[in-house]
Amino acid sequence: MSAIVTGGASGIGREVAALLRRAGHDVVVWDRSGGDINCDISDPEAVSAAMAATVREHGVPARMVACAGIGASGLLLELSPDEWHRVLAVNLTGTWLTMRAAAQAMVEAGSGGSIVAVSSISGTVADRDMGAYCVSKAGIDMLVKVAAVEWGRYGIRVNAVGRGHPDSNVG
Repeated sequence: MSAIVTGGASGIGREVAALLRRAGHDVVVWDRSGGDINCDISDPEAVSAAMAATVREHGVPARMVACAGIGASGLLLELSPDEWHRVLAVNLTGTWLTMRAAAQAMVEAGSGGSIVAVSSISGTVADRDMGAYCVSKAGIDMLVKVAAVEWGRYGIRVNAVGRGHPDSNVG
C-alpha cells in the first residue's frame, strides 16, 4: 500500500514518513529538497508530474499526508505582497493541489483512501507577526472540511491534524 508524504525530507514530514514505513507502507516522499520525488507543491505542473510518477512506480496511493509548508514572520502592515503570496501558494494552494491530485487518482481507480493535511493551532489562534501563516492554516482547516464533504462519497476520508509548536525548521 503506497503513501505520499509531502515535505517528507525534514521535520514533521520526515517523522510521518518514518512512522508510515514502520507500519508497512511503501512511502513516497515529495519534497523540493530531497526525497523520492522533487516537487514544488505550489506548481500545478510539478504536482501533476509527481503524481504521474508515483502512480507509475508505486501504484495509486492509499494514503496522502500533506506536511509541506513554510513560515513567514512579519506584521500584516509590513508584510510584502510577495511574501504573503509565497506563504499562501505553498501552504494553502500547494496543499489543495496535492490533496486534489491524490483524490483524483483515488477516484479514477475507484479505490478510496485517506488524506491528512497538517494544519496548526495557528489556524485557530492568532499569532502576532505570523499573519500570513495563520491565514494559510485557517484556510487548510476549511479546505479539509469541504474536501471531506465532497470526497466522502468516493470513499476518501479527509482529516486535518492541528499541530502545536514543534521543534521544526518551518521555512
